[in-house]
Parts: sequence; C-alpha cells; structure tokens
Amino acid sequence: MTTERPGIEPLCTTQRLRCLSDDQLDDLQETTLRMLEEVGVRFPSEDWLDEVLHGVKPGGNFLGEPSTRDSVRRGEWYLSDLGTHGTYEAWLQQDRPSLERQLTERVRMILAEHQPLPLDERVERELDRIEAAATP
Repeated sequence: MTTERPGIEPLCTTQRLRCLSDDQLDDLQETTLRMLEEVGVRFPSEDWLDEVLHGVKPGGNFLGEPSTRDSVRRGEWYLSDLGTHGTYEAWLQQDRPSLERQLTERVRMILAEHQPLPLDERVERELDRIEAAATP
C-alpha cells in the first residue's frame, strides 16, 4: 500500500475514514450508494435518517426517536446477546468480559451440546454400501 506522505505508515480503514472531511464522507456515501443501486440494491428515502443521526449528540441515543420505535415494531432490529450492551461501569462490574472470551465460550458450548440431525435412511444405506465396498 502506498501513502501520499513519506514516512507515515498507512492507517487501517477505520482510522483513514476518521480523517476524511464531511464532504469526502458524503462523496464516499454517494459513490457507494450509486454502486449498490447499479447492482439492484434499492434504499427507500425514508430509511435514511440523516436528521436523526445529526440530532443525537455524543452520549445520547436513538431510543426516543419515532424511527427507532417504528423499526423495532417492524422487526428490523437485531440485538445480539454477544458483546456488551450496557454502560462502561456495568462492563467493569462484570469483570470486563471480552468479546473473544464470549465467543470462545459460545463455541465450546455449541461443540459440547450439538446433536446432528439424523441422516435419511437412504443416505445411511448408501454410506454403508460405500464403507463395505472400501473395506477389504
């Protein structure tokens, strides 16, 4: 990857996005939307919440917004049980659980408890036939 300023290491994508001006971000958004529309992805204008996004200040939330209420009622929200959804203080009181630790525990639980569905009887017979043919 090249950089316009010698001696400065290239930044990861999120860090570079933080350095973009509002106009550059708007151009990036418009370009992305245009590219998505060219392949058939459509976005109804009522789904864009620019006013709401600009109206919520740091430390605020969207819970009191009509758009949030409407999207929850339409079933458009998914809140994973992974990660921390509470306050920083609550996270500290919970012994600062990491997402990596939560995922590791979830994978171990799935592997320990998983019960595969039974194979169809025809599939079982075919597997038995293949095994018999391969056994000397």
